[in-house]
Formats: sequence, structure tokens, C-alpha cells
Amino acid sequence: MTPWVGLSLMFEDDFRVAAAPLFAAGDVDVLEWSFDTGPRLVGAAGDRGPSWAEALLDHYAAEGRLFGHGVHYSPFSARWEERQQRWLEALGRELARRRYVHVSEHYGFMTAAPFVRGAPLPVPRDRASLDVGRERLDRMRAVLASAGGCRLGLENLALAWSRDEALAHGAFLDDVLTCDDDFIVLDVHNLYCQAENFGLSPDELFATFPAARVGELHVSGGSVLSAWPGGGGEVRCDTHDHAVPAPVFDLLDRALGRFPNVRAVVFERLGGTIRSAEQAEELRRDFRQVKAIATRPRRFGEEHASTDALRDSTSRPAAPAISAPPRLPSSSRGDVEALAVLQSALLDLLDRESDESIIRAHLEVAPAFAEYRDEVRAFDGRALGIAARIVKKWGRKATTHAS
Repeated sequence: MTPWVGLSLMFEDDFRVAAAPLFAAGDVDVLEWSFDTGPRLVGAAGDRGPSWAEALLDHYAAEGRLFGHGVHYSPFSARWEERQQRWLEALGRELARRRYVHVSEHYGFMTAAPFVRGAPLPVPRDRASLDVGRERLDRMRAVLASAGGCRLGLENLALAWSRDEALAHGAFLDDVLTCDDDFIVLDVHNLYCQAENFGLSPDELFATFPAARVGELHVSGGSVLSAWPGGGGEVRCDTHDHAVPAPVFDLLDRALGRFPNVRAVVFERLGGTIRSAEQAEELRRDFRQVKAIATRPRRFGEEHASTDALRDSTSRPAAPAISAPPRLPSSSRGDVEALAVLQSALLDLLDRESDESIIRAHLEVAPAFAEYRDEVRAFDGRALGIAARIVKKWGRKATTHAS
């Protein structure tokens, strides 16, 4: 079945100008929106974006073609935060405002006291992380169910701490997603980053994702950055600020041939990165190539559910009420508090230091990492450098926090 092809909405004027011809031509089947960015990060009632963007959101919602994509929930943060409760409340208000086909979030954690904002980093693949991720997604499902119900998805990351972790990524996402309706958002540029950074074949990585679980694909471009300020190796990163590399189009084609339940392919380009008429045309050209690939006829075996069957599905998993959050089960390896200590210490270390040898020395001897010593010893040096860059750029601390 032919998937829908859409755009990730940006509020900036450069995106509006570049994308306007695509909307005018009726080429954009679906709209995906990160509803928790900009003023909605706080979730204040009555927040509005530019009038043209609000009109698009209302139109696609009315047509049953609006997808939500969260950024700031941080579903694997070990300590439950008041900030996350506010996020869920804001999600509930947004779902009451507009109809969403489904809502997704990112794998990983980005906040741990005193950090209240950041970008997602991977977590250890242990029982504590699994329990935390499942419980946080249960809270999201409760909000989705209370608003009439829609499906829940989780997106793969570009960053992995090691080659082995990259190869375990898909299976861990499958373990975290506990409901039959849950789906994986597979970002093929993220997969390309891992293949390039760790010398893996894309087929090796594709094979780690459960075929029936992948329900949406993302396509974007990115940048090649030095891992450390003084060099230290180049790393491909998922920065959404350049044209789509040619190999990613090939990966999109191959992904569509492997994953029969993909209901939509979404093209992403950050607003504020389209600085000329040539780059605006570049965005349109990339989108049209994505659509040409996605709408190419394909056939799958009868054992797979069709895209149309997924679109028409009305089954909804039961969800607990967020007024009485489910308790975390006891973890068989480590515990949630040890994971919380690790997350806070790691964010603080990456924020303070820019030298790999110093960071590794702390990972080796600091008590905060004792429960996870084997895991942190295996961290790739380039991954550490990029993580340090991410925390320094996006990390924000609060003067007070609630645990």
C-alpha cells in the first residue's frame, strides 16, 4: 500500500517560503508537528504560532492527516520530574484542541536534575531503563486514551555509545513498546549516521528492527562534525540542516521494501537553515524525490498487515489514569536510583569537560558510574565528544528542581 508523504512543520519564514509551492500543489499528504517546541514547551494555554501555520495545522487535523511528534518529554529520565507532568498536561490540552492520527516521541533521556532541557542521549539497555521507559510511555498512553485514543510511537536515535549498542537499538525499542498498536518511527538518516560512524552495513542495522513494528519513516539531511574541539575524528550527525545525502534516498527505498506497515514518510528540514533561493529549491527537490520513491509500487507478502488496515484500526490499549501513575516494578539489574545518579552525573560531566581523557578518568573512578562501569568503559570516544557538544549546546539547568 502507498504510504502518505508529508513534511515536518517549522514556524520560521524561510521554511514557509520554501514549502509554500509544495502545499499549493497539494503534494503534502500529511503534516507532522512537534507540538512541544517554541512557546508550547511550557504549555501555556492560548499559545499560538504564526497564522499561516495555525491554518495548516487546523486544515490537516480536520482532514485526519495531522501527526504529533514530541521532543521534550524525555521518556527515559529515571526520576519523574514535575516538568514531565506539565508536559503531559500540555499534551492533553493540545489533543483537545486538534485531532491527531498518532503521537510519537524520541528514545533516550535529555533531562536529569538539575538539567531541565537538552537533547536525547542513549540509556543503558538494562532492566531499570526498560522499566522506566515502559512506565513513562504508559503515562503518555493514558493522556492519549483520555483524548479519544491514538497510536503511540518511538523514534530511533542517530547517536549510539558504541557499535554494539547501535546493533541492539531496534530490539530495545521493540522491548520498550508493549502494546500491539505501538510503532517505531525509523529515521533512515539516523540509521545512516550509525552505519557511517561505526562501519556497519545498513542491512545489518535494518535487520535489527522488527519488521511489523515500523510504522513511520523520517528522512532528513545532516552534518559531518569533529567529535572534539581539537579534532578527534569526524562524526555524521542528525542536524536536519542540509540536503539529503544520496545514500539516504537509497536507504529510504530499501526501508520501504522491508517494512510493509509504514503508513507515512515524513521529510524534515529545520527552519532557519534555508538561507537562499537555491536552498529553498533544494528542499522542494528533496521532498519530491522522497515522494517519488515512497509512491513507487511495491508488493509484500500476505502475512503482513496493510497500511490501510493500520489506518482504519480502532483498537486501543487500556491505559492507566495519570492521576494515579503506575508504580515502577523492581528492576533485576541495578535500580532506578542508580540510573538516575548516572544520568545526572553524566550530563554534568559532559557539560563541564571538553577533553576525552578527563571524561574517561571520571567515568572510570567516579562513584556515580560504579553500577555501570562496564557500559561506560565501552563508550566510543567520538560518541562521547558529540554527546558533550550536544549537552553544551542544548542543556539548560534550573536553579531549583523537584525530584
